[in-house]
Amino acid sequence: MTTRSIRPELILLLTLAPVACDTGPASHSGPEVRDSAGVQIVESSGPQWPDGGGWRLAESPTLDIGVDEGDEKYQFFQVAGALELSDGRIIVANGGTGELRFYDASGNFHSSTGRQGNGPGEFQDILWIERLAADSIIVYDYRLRRISVFDSLGRFVRTFDLYFIDQIGGFPTLVAPFPDGSLLVALEQSFVGEREPGLRRDSTLYFRCDMEGALLDTLGRYPGAESYSIQQGDGWLGGGVPFGHVSQATVHGAGYYYGSSDSYEIGYHAADGTLQRIIRLNRSSLEVTAEDIELFTQQSLASARDERRRQIRQRIYARMPWPDVMPAYAEFKTDAEGNLWVSEYLRPGDEQPRWTVFDPHGTMLGVVETPPHLQISQIGSGFVLGRWRDELGVEHVRMYELLKE
Repeated sequence: MTTRSIRPELILLLTLAPVACDTGPASHSGPEVRDSAGVQIVESSGPQWPDGGGWRLAESPTLDIGVDEGDEKYQFFQVAGALELSDGRIIVANGGTGELRFYDASGNFHSSTGRQGNGPGEFQDILWIERLAADSIIVYDYRLRRISVFDSLGRFVRTFDLYFIDQIGGFPTLVAPFPDGSLLVALEQSFVGEREPGLRRDSTLYFRCDMEGALLDTLGRYPGAESYSIQQGDGWLGGGVPFGHVSQATVHGAGYYYGSSDSYEIGYHAADGTLQRIIRLNRSSLEVTAEDIELFTQQSLASARDERRRQIRQRIYARMPWPDVMPAYAEFKTDAEGNLWVSEYLRPGDEQPRWTVFDPHGTMLGVVETPPHLQISQIGSGFVLGRWRDELGVEHVRMYELLKE
């Protein structure tokens, strides 16, 4: 399963810079495990993998689908996810065309379904795809707030809405399905209710709903993403805070992980929201330096789509209070064996992704480096699959062998 972060459609979205944490010296002592009021606490100080051992990705991909020019079936734009099915086929959600494309295990195009639109089996903004039982596919369209279900051959089955969201208000994100077919839904409450200018941290509500979109349970209210806004005339300008804390969540088994990124602490909750385990890593968050702020600002202003947006960002950065420390981590993902992968939050200019891996019981195993510019969609027992961009920004879907030594 993959982690989901909230993507509110604000007037201006400020790009969040990745940040890194110091992994510290290797330590092979086991974690400290204790019980506190019925909640298990697992605290690690270092990796369990031996020096020179552990897991790593092969240097070259075993599968590479994607071209700059040529057959359109192999050209990608805004890939929202990629999955390997049980028979070895690869399904790619190509958001730019609103298609689900199927390739064989060698990367040869087989078929496609879907297109841009509002009708059944059509999409406006594919946020993610996941596998269900018997290789059926569930697709979440963020703009339409709609879930579509397809069978293993790509045939449209049905669609449903998260209709209970309208009664609450906020920006919904479908996190992942539970094994029983129910769905974990996060509802970001940014800018809901009275607005005040300045720095704020709104909450995220977590729900469980069924495969018809009906609410089954309210799991809890947690800290959400930090944001900053200023008032301009009758409107508001703002968005996510650079180096700001952002909540993360992903499903594992019959429960889910949640972390606020304030410190290196991650909770594992049962499907009803009950906290069962706390995972801690003895690692301090990095300080935000003047060099970090300068490089981030340069990169953000240079990436603005037009002069108006550049000026807005410049105005906000000049007034915004910058965080003192970086988040403790970035994304969460779980692999096919139930291990939790937690990515470091990289400093501006650091392009080497690093993932800290915890076993299903919360013990830190070690750190895995993944290729720069690879956005991971799926981690199998022996592979990592995701979207990769080359130096020209051309999108590919790549699979790397996961070597375990």
